[in-house]
Order: sequence, then C-alpha cells, then structure tokens
Amino acid sequence: MKRKTFVLTVVVVLLLSSISSLEAYDVCRTSGGAVIKWFTNNATFYVNTSGGPSGALTATQNAMQTWTNAPANFSFSYGGTTTSTAHGIYDLTNIIGFGSLPVGTVGQNAFWYYSNGQLIDSDIRLNTYYSWATNGAAGSFDVETVALHELGHSLCLSDLYSAADSAKVMYGYVSTGQLKRSLHLDDIDGIAFIYGPSGCTYFITPINANFSASGGVGSVAVTAGAGCEWTAVSNNAWITVTGGSSGSGNGTVT
Repeated sequence: MKRKTFVLTVVVVLLLSSISSLEAYDVCRTSGGAVIKWFTNNATFYVNTSGGPSGALTATQNAMQTWTNAPANFSFSYGGTTTSTAHGIYDLTNIIGFGSLPVGTVGQNAFWYYSNGQLIDSDIRLNTYYSWATNGAAGSFDVETVALHELGHSLCLSDLYSAADSAKVMYGYVSTGQLKRSLHLDDIDGIAFIYGPSGCTYFITPINANFSASGGVGSVAVTAGAGCEWTAVSNNAWITVTGGSSGSGNGTVT
C-alpha cells in the first residue's frame, strides 16, 4: 500500500518559462504504469467545516456535484459532517476539511492506493493560514474552486502547469478571488478516460470458475459498450492475468 500527495500552490507571479508540454489531461499512475483509480464508480466524502467560512459545506457539496454531473461513470456522495481532523491517515474514510499546511500550499490531497492501482482512501485539506470565502471575495481563496480542483485529484487526475492549461480545473496554480467552478472539456475527458463515459455497463462471462489444486488456464469474456474502457487486475498472488489486461468495448481476459 502506498501514499501519494498533491498540493495546490499560490500564484505569486505568472510563470512563462519552464513550461511542460501541453497535455489535455494527465492521470496518476503506479510505478508499474497502472492508472490509479477507485475500483468502484462512487466515493463517499465526509466534510468538517471547522475553520472554514460560512457556506463552506454547500460549496464542497457543489464541487462534488459538479464532478458527479460530468458525463462519466463515476459519482461523489456526501456522507455527512464529521468532527474528525484526520488527514492523510489510512482509515478508509474520505474527509474534506480545513487545517494547517505549509505556507504556499493552498490545498492538499493525500491518498492511499495499492500497487495494482486501486485507490482506497483520499483526504483533502484547505490551508487555514489563508483567508477563505464562498462569495468570490477578492482577498480570499474560493472554497468551491479549490475543492473542485482537489476532488479532481481524488479521481486521480494530476496537476497541469502549462500556461495554456490555465482555464482548466486541474491547473496547478490558484489565486485569491479566482472563481473556477465549472469543468473544462479536458477535465471532463480526463474523468471519462479513467472511469469510462456515463452509461457504461459491464458484464463478464463466466462469473466463476473451478480449477484443480494444480491450477489451470481460463478466460473471461467482457461485454461492454463501444468506448467503455476497462482494466483487468488480479487481487491474489496465485492468479495471473496473461492477456487482455485492458480494453475498450468487448474483449477477452486470460
């Protein structure tokens, strides 16, 4: 099991040098190249608004709903409020809250995942060193804007730092008074790439198989709609995927 952290930083000056190559979106991957993602199509988050401004709960719920409304096979659920201040702790509870972070870091997402890419825990913290608002106040960071970005990391979309990406939610810099509460087309393409477009349904045949103690070879037929991507992984050391580890639409896994 591994831990990964993303930070959203303050815009102090406009960076025009050392710009990386432009990408529509970027996704998190394991050291072995597997896309890191939830292995279900839903993640539930609890919210602790202590230390945040008035309206922070609604703002975070709005951010979750914006990603949920994207045409992709994934949704965020609001689990309720919490008094927990745990952040980056492996407890299988996803929390959005306010708390202390290093100066220069506006928001941080810390998540845990297995080596096969299965995302299992994600916590978001907004830095109380800075002023926060929900009405676009010029001297404060906008809760919904930053929460929307950090939830993108919870999907496992990575930061983008090219100036040409500045209109996207997953752009890695933010400034006070900035409102970015709608997804860019590339943000939408990113979540659809990871979780498949909305309306995707998947079936496998057979759903179980029996082998002798000496083992054996089998295959599973995957039925999915056109453009619906899938990945086959083994959660047991004694099962090995030898072919068809990923695909789009119908396919076969061996």
